[in-house]
Amino acid sequence: MSADVRRLAALEAEAIVLRAELAELDRVVDTVTRCTLSGWWTWYPREDRVEISDSLRALLGHSPETLPDDTAAWQAALTPIGADWSAIEAHLLAGGAFDLMLQCLRADGEPIYLSCRGHVLEHGPDGLPSLVVGAHTDLTVAVEAALAPRARLEEQTRELQRLNQELEGRNLALDRAKSALEDFAYAASHDLQAPLRAIAHFAIWIEEDLPADATPTVREHVVRLRDRVDRMTRLQENLLTYAHITRREPERVVVDLVALVADVWTLVSAPDDFELAIEVDGPLTLELAEAPLRTVLRNLLSNAVAHHDRPAGVVRVGLANSPSELTVRVEDDGPG
Repeated sequence: MSADVRRLAALEAEAIVLRAELAELDRVVDTVTRCTLSGWWTWYPREDRVEISDSLRALLGHSPETLPDDTAAWQAALTPIGADWSAIEAHLLAGGAFDLMLQCLRADGEPIYLSCRGHVLEHGPDGLPSLVVGAHTDLTVAVEAALAPRARLEEQTRELQRLNQELEGRNLALDRAKSALEDFAYAASHDLQAPLRAIAHFAIWIEEDLPADATPTVREHVVRLRDRVDRMTRLQENLLTYAHITRREPERVVVDLVALVADVWTLVSAPDDFELAIEVDGPLTLELAEAPLRTVLRNLLSNAVAHHDRPAGVVRVGLANSPSELTVRVEDDGPG
């Protein structure tokens, strides 16, 4: 009996040593897995049981109480965002090794990217897995670092879209302001036309009616008045030219050419002793861009009056329309 007792005692001592070594091995494995941000598991599908390492629970932010060795709880904790467990089961049923990338939620709701690697070690008689082992590795830092440039690009794209929208809004506001300025210039130039012409005539009449004994100061004032009126008239004419040039894209409209020439003549501010003669040949109601033609006519008529050598004269405008072209001829009875 003493020999059996000694043998039993030796076996117990050996078992104690083995248990200590096994515990130390578990500690080393757990330390390594924690340092490598990994956790392991062993799943027994037929027993509806799973063994989960503490390091895996720590990765997922769980404790043994919140994540027990229960298949349902384990599957719920590892269910991928935007997917379901059936995607993982498909790999298990195929047998052999599998390697998946999962995005799951930690216990605190923060997303975590896991590399899921496993292997079906045993199958039952029906061919279904009976023992599966695997490990999860936290790749969140690496994945987020890889996704960061894309996130920055998306943010920059959104910012660029916002700036483009803001620029479009400012361009629209600028167009409205420009249109309002053009409308004002057009209206103001027309409204100033008649008063300036009247003032110019009054200045001429005053100068003509000055008595012979008018003082040099009075005559100088009249000359200065006419000079200021001429400068204001040129300013009004330039403003009208600007308004015609800048008023948006020239629009094609139906134009009565005779009426157009007559209207432009009123803008020239020709002396009363100047006469306009319009000579026509063919139909003179056409569809064309009015603004450019109005500008050309105004320049031609103004030059005919401004460079005439006498205070009176005749300006003739010939209009001829053919199927291929419109001919406008301006001539006067002055020199040249």
